Amino acid sequence: KTILTQSERLTSLVSCIINYNEIDQDDLPVYEVNASKLLGEMLESRSPAIDEHKLILLSDVGEDVMLLSRYERVTQVFGNLIRNAIRYNREGGSISVLLDREKFSVSDTGIGIAEENLGRIFDRFFTVDKSHNGINGGFGLGLAVVKKLCRKSGWELSVESKLGEGTTFTVRFSMQK
Repeated sequence: KTILTQSERLTSLVSCIINYNEIDQDDLPVYEVNASKLLGEMLESRSPAIDEHKLILLSDVGEDVMLLSRYERVTQVFGNLIRNAIRYNREGGSISVLLDREKFSVSDTGIGIAEENLGRIFDRFFTVDKSHNGINGGFGLGLAVVKKLCRKSGWELSVESKLGEGTTFTVRFSMQK
């Protein structure tokens, strides 16, 4: 069982590394993506995890927010930030999701990020949890992928966090029409 679990983890790591490295070579054309619809479906699909952690979801999703990107890119950016808000939250906490024509943001009432780590969380293979016990998962590639995808799309990514109080990630669609 341990060998199977670790081989699945290694396969996932290799897949993440390949995905990360392919982002810069990805020159497929962009098109309009209905981010409102995508986000609605994503939040619905995450409801079992949200319920499992006894979290309260607050969402303010503008109608028909269109982004010039690709479906899989928007899915990765939104999905990664929402998964982290669930994963690093406290049981009974809350997640706030906002989407309008100018920005997407995800806030949680979770464990937060220490100030000394804020500058490194977007680095490849950096994880705040050094235990490697798999409880909070991750290889330290998710936020690096989000940063790379945002840069490629011309979006600005920022984070605000206070240890023990929570975190807010914001993606500003500054280059969008």
